[in-house]
Amino acid sequence: MKEIFQRLIFLFHWVGFICLALLILLGVFGILTGDGESFFGAVFRILLFQPLGGFAGSFHILLVWLAVIHYPIKWILTGNKTFFPWRS
Repeated sequence: MKEIFQRLIFLFHWVGFICLALLILLGVFGILTGDGESFFGAVFRILLFQPLGGFAGSFHILLVWLAVIHYPIKWILTGNKTFFPWRS
């Protein structure tokens, strides 16, 4: 049972890390295309629980919250402080 729990936490950490990387890439892309202000405004609205519309809004909410909370949850549940998943 402990092995399954460790694998699930490891999977959760990878998913959260990938969401964080996607969020950073979307931010860089938004800055390069000149739409960075609206991108970062949307991220802050999500963090403040203000809804965006449609499927894209739901996807962004999931992306932002997984990127933000994956590391603290992994650290609390496992005690492992490594940030990068491949060093765990």
